[in-house]
Amino acid sequence: MELGGIIMPKAPLPMPFSVDFLNEILIYDSDTGVFYNKVDRCNGKHKKWAIAGGAHRSKTNEIWYWRIYVLCKPYQAHRLAYYMFHGKDPYPLYIDHINRNGLDNSITNLREVTVQQNNENRSVFKNNTSGFAGVYKLKGGKWSVRINDKKIGTYENQSQAVTARYKAEIEFYGGCRSSG
Repeated sequence: MELGGIIMPKAPLPMPFSVDFLNEILIYDSDTGVFYNKVDRCNGKHKKWAIAGGAHRSKTNEIWYWRIYVLCKPYQAHRLAYYMFHGKDPYPLYIDHINRNGLDNSITNLREVTVQQNNENRSVFKNNTSGFAGVYKLKGGKWSVRINDKKIGTYENQSQAVTARYKAEIEFYGGCRSSG
């Protein structure tokens, strides 16, 4: 989904099955965040006691998440974990990884958030030398500012660029999370 030039994560959907059903087929270790198959599933493809699911890179934001197939459909493990642990469907809210590691599904690392709060907890990319999300130095010394796929502008110095990014975050998300 795109909102004002910003690519947003897919909106969450309600869980189509009960916690009791999930507890029949999966074991969730809330301390480690690991899921195990409680029974053989998918004609033996997913063996009893094996780790359930696998890593998957999101096409929306290129972040790695753990994904588990339930009834032949993929589900984000962090949503399943929250649902199984708390016994309530997080819909319509998002589930955020507090430490920004999409593969860490321990319950202490998960919280319910709005899309704006989720976007505020993004990390700075490893190749970013400015220390600020969406602020990059260009060849020639100028600074570029982006939010997701939307270019905010080009600035003469880092201070102007960081200020522009901060103001853009307030406009787009209602808050700020510029520093690493």
